Amino acid sequence: SNSVFGENIDFESPYRLIEKWQASPQQSAAYFQGKFSFNEMIMNLGARIDNFSAGRNSNIFTEFDSFFSQQNNEDREDGLVTVKAKKQIDLSPRIGISFPITELTKFYFNYGHFRQMPQAQYLYQMQEKSFMIGRSSISAMGNPNLPMQRTIAYEIGLERIFTTDYLFQFSGYSRSVDNQISFKSYVSDEMIYTLAVPNNYNDIITYNIKGTWHGKKRFFAPSLLFP
Repeated sequence: SNSVFGENIDFESPYRLIEKWQASPQQSAAYFQGKFSFNEMIMNLGARIDNFSAGRNSNIFTEFDSFFSQQNNEDREDGLVTVKAKKQIDLSPRIGISFPITELTKFYFNYGHFRQMPQAQYLYQMQEKSFMIGRSSISAMGNPNLPMQRTIAYEIGLERIFTTDYLFQFSGYSRSVDNQISFKSYVSDEMIYTLAVPNNYNDIITYNIKGTWHGKKRFFAPSLLFP
């Protein structure tokens, strides 16, 4: 648990844009792994448990709430309704399998989930567009309930030893990432603001061919990567 701070003032804008926040997020994790063998197959099974809390209250509002158009700072703060941000507990499995097909050929497979805490400004940001002392409107909001970004990765491969000096490897790799941060805009005659939401997603698939040669005094390992 650590205290984090944020402050940003844009003096070049025609309006004065101000961001100030303070929070004490809590994050902990535990990892377990076991190694098993059956005949010649080797299997590593593991899991990671992530616990995360933004350590700050979450604001309650509707999409076009008067909270965003209210220009009197004191009235806006008096009308603000908050609840404690949700605690997140996520289980991330990890699997690794290695299986020799022959004395010179090995098959392997890896699979795992990985979590990443959102950047602090996306959790805590409350950007004020200031017109004069004591009067401003909200132009951007973070979200303390943003889920942790999740990566799901697969790898499958084959290794073949042709001679004592030469190793051939072929592998395929897939990675998908969800809960990435994007920004949703709300526009009306009375307000314009953006809200951080976990709506972005991407996929990456690659194939790799690699040959490794070990000489007495030289090492050579060319590789071809296909996206």
